[in-house]
Amino acid sequence: MYPPNQTSVSPVTPVTPPPKPSPINRIPPPPPLPSTVSIPAKVPVLTPGQIVLPIPPQTAANSLPTANPSHTLVGLLESGSQSTALFTFNGMTRRFAVGESIGGTGWVLMAVQNQTVVISNNGKTRYLEVGQGF
Repeated sequence: MYPPNQTSVSPVTPVTPPPKPSPINRIPPPPPLPSTVSIPAKVPVLTPGQIVLPIPPQTAANSLPTANPSHTLVGLLESGSQSTALFTFNGMTRRFAVGESIGGTGWVLMAVQNQTVVISNNGKTRYLEVGQGF
């Protein structure tokens, strides 16, 4: 005779809850802009498909380099919104980002495009190529 059919039951293992997530470290907000940064009143905007900003004739005439420039454009880096220009003045070369005032002159770097920089001061706009100055 056979013993009665017995089913084996495995012991129950306790289920541990998942660990609680650690709190997310929030990134602090950026510091406020210094008061010396001037924001231009009007910024040129390119439309889709437009490669270069149009140059009005009176602006192009004012864009000629000066005879003895105090600030000379010596280089530039075209990188979209993070483009920069290198100007030499007082024997030093310094990098300026788009929107930044150039060495306390009142001129603001407005754009870097097609190996040219656009600077603006009190409604005047100049276009400079490497080697030119203002």
